[in-house]
Amino acid sequence: MKKILFFAAIFLLLLLALFLLSQTPAQPQKYALVNTPTSQITAKIADTDSSRALGLMHEHSLCSACGMLFVFPDSQVRYFWMKNTLIPLDMVFIYENFTVEGIRTAYPCGHDPCPLQPSAHAVKYVLEINANSSGALGIREGTRLIATNLSSVGQIPP
Repeated sequence: MKKILFFAAIFLLLLLALFLLSQTPAQPQKYALVNTPTSQITAKIADTDSSRALGLMHEHSLCSACGMLFVFPDSQVRYFWMKNTLIPLDMVFIYENFTVEGIRTAYPCGHDPCPLQPSAHAVKYVLEINANSSGALGIREGTRLIATNLSSVGQIPP
């Protein structure tokens, strides 16, 4: 009988520990406002390895003034792909000074291996927005964008 009570107590403690671990609060989503020559984009910030790896995968739509800003710790040639991405996107590659290096339009990939979309030069940021919307937003190679924090990322130039 004592063995049964002992194992029951251990089992209950394990259940309690699992419950408490599952209650760890999620990190709040961080945002930035990206000002273009003709508009303003509210961009989710992807500044961790896991958030950058997930990106906009499995998203069914993106509003016309929405996007995702990938923030990297340093400037390098960046390679993006569209695996598990359901919507076509413009990938805006951005230098550290927030000047546009170039734009690549990419489409959902339905087969492996998915083609890579590289930047031509070392960049620190990549902004993903709806495909073919860069022109209407005034975004072209050489355009200087301005990003304003909506949260405390601390890595985006004023």
